Formats: sequence, structure tokens, C-alpha cells
Amino acid sequence: MAGSMVRHRGNLAVKLSTKLIHSIDVPGMYNDGNGLYLKITNSGNKSWICRVRHPVTKRLIDRKLGTPSNLSLKAARTMCARERIAIIDSEGYPRGRVKETPKTFGEYALEFIQRRSPEWSNAKHASQWTNTLTTYAFPIIGSVALSDITTQHIKAVLDPIWTTKTETASRVRQRIESILDAAITEEMCNCTNPARWKGHLSNLYPNPSKVSPVRHQPAMPYSDVPAFVRRLQARDSVSARALEFLILSACRQSEVRLMTWSEIDLEARLWTIPAHRMKARREHRVPLTERMMVILHEADSGSDFVFAINKKPLSSNAFRALMKRMKVDQYVPHGFRSSFRDWAAEVSTGHSWDTIELALAHSVANKTEAAYRRGDQIDKRKRLLTSWHQFLELRCSERG
Repeated sequence: MAGSMVRHRGNLAVKLSTKLIHSIDVPGMYNDGNGLYLKITNSGNKSWICRVRHPVTKRLIDRKLGTPSNLSLKAARTMCARERIAIIDSEGYPRGRVKETPKTFGEYALEFIQRRSPEWSNAKHASQWTNTLTTYAFPIIGSVALSDITTQHIKAVLDPIWTTKTETASRVRQRIESILDAAITEEMCNCTNPARWKGHLSNLYPNPSKVSPVRHQPAMPYSDVPAFVRRLQARDSVSARALEFLILSACRQSEVRLMTWSEIDLEARLWTIPAHRMKARREHRVPLTERMMVILHEADSGSDFVFAINKKPLSSNAFRALMKRMKVDQYVPHGFRSSFRDWAAEVSTGHSWDTIELALAHSVANKTEAAYRRGDQIDKRKRLLTSWHQFLELRCSERG
């Protein structure tokens, strides 16, 4: 007997026989195969065990079937086969096979984009798809299994933006619908597409072409920002230079208004905002691009503050007052961060969402937190801000 047995992960692996079952008395677990074990305790008691490994958690599940005295080897094998099916069924997995972890919308969406991008005429489309989905869809349904996505999930994505960013919302819906159509075709989910428009979401939302702009929309559309920057550059005032700097840097109002010369390293072209001035209470470094450097070199505040009047920093209402004088007070200064974010999602290419979130000093997702710990991607963020400036200047030139 000893020669026919081998140790296998702490158990004895052997093809059992009726004679062997009655002759062996060494304590241990004897593996007959297919999950059936003969267990012998230190006291010599013998019992049949059906063992199944959970397909997801990998934990072992043991079920006692009986003893050799009341259950023959043949009967134990038959019962173990049935019991394995019962255990798998009770854990929510199909009979006869281990279920793979369901694919999430986020995973499948990225695969879809990679698979379809070669047929798109514009190479930028892949980045635009990825950015818009990362901004609006993934936070809601990115981790949801394809087969679990419902109309309520789609509403959670679209409700916040349907009347405020209608064109973007319509584009996001169309992209989700295309991705889910492909998943349904591949039998990744057995459902009617919850993102379809005709006869479904059209019953819930007004037609995009008929949605009136929201009167209190705070963020200036990114397509209008270049012309506004040109108007700012034509004004000779501290508040105009500071507001332009805010737009260029995508920073918050207080971060720009209270910026001090001690935070600026002109040689390294770096602005370091101390943690106590940041919303997330984390030091934030801002790369200084060409236009930002020009603004700083021209600044002559005679104060510790970069943007100051009579050696005092700009008031908290300075930007709002300026925008009111320029007759764009339907928007708010903080909205330029949203303008930048929308531009990054819909126009910019070659920039990861981690980099965009870091540029905005956001720390709202685990992925972004991890990026902060790895480093602040200063070189990548400089390229991102340079692209933003090039967009502003190019559009200004086109309109000029």
C-alpha cells in the first residue's frame, strides 16, 4: 500500500479500493479523486468527505457524506459527484463548470475601444471615447458586471448631465449603447440594451435637440474659453492676469489669489502650493508653462503675494466682479476647472485620466490616490497643461 501512495499537499493521494479502505488505519485524508476523500481521525474513526474549492474565494468547502460502514465506495463516489454539483449550485455557479468572474462594463468597454479603434478614421476618437467614459460612466458603472447593468444605472450616469451638458450626455449614452450592443452580441449579457434611445430612454428624457440651456450653468463651455482668454489679455489689470493664470493652471481661486513668491521657483519653473492651502491638505506642484512664466515675470506686486493690489492679495470677489464687468457673469470662476476637465475628456489626446485628475489636484478615487503615492506625474502634467495652452492659443489665433 505504501508504495502506491504519494503525498499531495498534505494529503495522501491514492485510488481507493474496498480492501484498502478497511485495511488502512493511519490518520490522514486519503484522496480518491474528483473531490472524494476518506478521512481517518487520530482515534481511528473513518468518514467520507466531499471537498470543493470555491471558484472565487478559493476556500475549501468540506461536506461529510457518511462512513464506510454505511456507505460503500461506489455509493460514496456517486454521492460526491452529486454533492459537488449541489455545493456549486448553492454558491451561485452553473452546474458542471466553474464560473469565471463576470466581466465588468469598464473592462469590456476598454476592450471594445481597442478592438474597434482601427476602423475609426480619426485616431483621436479612441482617446475621446476613453476620456468621456472615464469621466462620466466608469465612476457609476465601471465596476458593474455587464449582465447586472440596468436602466437605473444608465439614469445614474445621465441624470446629472442631461440638461447641463446635453451634447456630452447624448454622446456618452450612444457610446454606452454601442458597447452594450456588442456585449449582447457576444452573449456576455442576456438582456435588452438599457441604454437604447428609441422606445426606452426617449420616454424618460427630452430630445437632446430640444433641451434648452440651463440658465444657471456655472462653467463656461471650453469652446468659448479661448475667446475669453483673448479678452482677458487685452485688459491691463491685476485681476485679469490672475484670472488668466487660474484658467491656464486649472487651479482653484484661493490657490491663485493667495499665491506667494516664496512658493515659486522660477528657475525650476515650478509652483509648489503647501498642503495647508490645498483642499485635500496635500502639497501640490504645478508646472509653469511659457505663458504662465510670462505672467509671473511681468507681475510687479511689491508684495509677498504675486497678485496684489496695495500689497494685499486680491479679494475673494475679485474674479466674479471682473467677469461681471466683462458681461460673462452667467458663469463662475470655479467653472473654468470644469471647462478644462471637459476639454480633457472630449478633445485632448494622449493624456491618461490619472494625469488629468492629478492636474486638478483631485483625490476622490483609489486609483488617483495610488497615483499620488507613485508620484505626481509632473512631466506628464506639464505636457497636459501645454496642450491646454496650445488649444487656447490656436483657437484665439483662428478667431483673431
